[in-house]
Amino acid sequence: MTTLITNAQIVLPDRVERGTLRLHDGKIAEILPDDGAGAAPAPGVEVIDAEGDWLIPGCIDLHGDDIEFEIGALGPRAGTLRMPVELGLLQSDKNAAAWGITTKLHAIAYFEDEAKNRSKRLSGAIMDTIRDYGAAGRLLVEHWVDLRYEVTADPDYTLEAMAHPVVRMISVMDHTPGEGQFADIESYKALNRQITDADDAELERLVAEKRARAHLKTAHEAQVAARAHELGLIIASHDDDSAARVEAWHALGGGLSEMPVRLEAAERAHALGMKVSMAGPNLLRGGSASGNLNLVEALAAGALDAICSDYYPPALVCGAFKLVQDGLIADLPDAIRLVTAGPADALGLTDRGRCVPGLRGDVAQVSTVLGHPVVRRTFVAGALVYEDRRFENRPPATKSPSIPSELRTS
Repeated sequence: MTTLITNAQIVLPDRVERGTLRLHDGKIAEILPDDGAGAAPAPGVEVIDAEGDWLIPGCIDLHGDDIEFEIGALGPRAGTLRMPVELGLLQSDKNAAAWGITTKLHAIAYFEDEAKNRSKRLSGAIMDTIRDYGAAGRLLVEHWVDLRYEVTADPDYTLEAMAHPVVRMISVMDHTPGEGQFADIESYKALNRQITDADDAELERLVAEKRARAHLKTAHEAQVAARAHELGLIIASHDDDSAARVEAWHALGGGLSEMPVRLEAAERAHALGMKVSMAGPNLLRGGSASGNLNLVEALAAGALDAICSDYYPPALVCGAFKLVQDGLIADLPDAIRLVTAGPADALGLTDRGRCVPGLRGDVAQVSTVLGHPVVRRTFVAGALVYEDRRFENRPPATKSPSIPSELRTS
């Protein structure tokens, strides 16, 4: 199967080039300058006119909680009566494709968390469904799991679950009230009240339980790190709040500092050669909902390698374009790198994340005609998996995308 995407502004690793991108046998086969429209295409070759839209590598989402919202394990309607896991995965899959996400890591909590309606049984069901639906070819994009482990929890179940075939990364979290993200215990309670129906007595019980198990954290962390090395998994430390915390995880083989809550942690991780990722909603909202590190601060300090969706899939492509539109990054390729090549490098994925011949044909066509970046088409391994047809049948004068002057190429 060969597809030519013509008349596109192709975001390459170091520049934007107007031209044609050729997809063949699941890969990016060739990038032709100008419009690439010399001889007529061969029979059987599909030609798509991008009408001047941007063509970017498929986004790679390092951490997304959205499947738990889709099934009702999190959110304002969270409870024990949930939507089917299969429907949650299919909806999350469609959302990913619609926002140009071609590789997605679901952040699945593999521990008991009564306040947030999380359980090992539910998490196991989600992982099994990802495995089964992926193997059966029922998914639009590629799905993996970022297995979340809470350091005060019993590690036995997690150590076993880490061997599941869909797990690619282990995120180790410390949500002990009074530490890290929740240095203020009241902020811990406030967030849980917002997303669950736990009453004050239940929250007090959870706080006391977590704090009583704090002395076990060091031993648990060492066990999980050793198991990750045995299985070849990426180790991510989550919500790092100090340079010392980062140094401890680096010594255990940590390669990614995921959503650090203090600038000193992000800077230390960067200095040690670890990758640093931050949540896209932090950027779109203008700051952290918990009053922690602002993504823009990490960027200004040169300590940001990747942006994840956290729970909001539009945050990747919209966040990258916003960085350029707001003048925080000068060149679009540098902004797009934060949602494509940056995450790919953090995961050790050398076959995707860049518009380069020979890599996987994961690309997204992005238009700005609606005032915000909107994905018109998404290709995974060269196959068209999503198309937004609202742009069809428009008068010619309005079909051409309205590209902000700061994003135009010379």
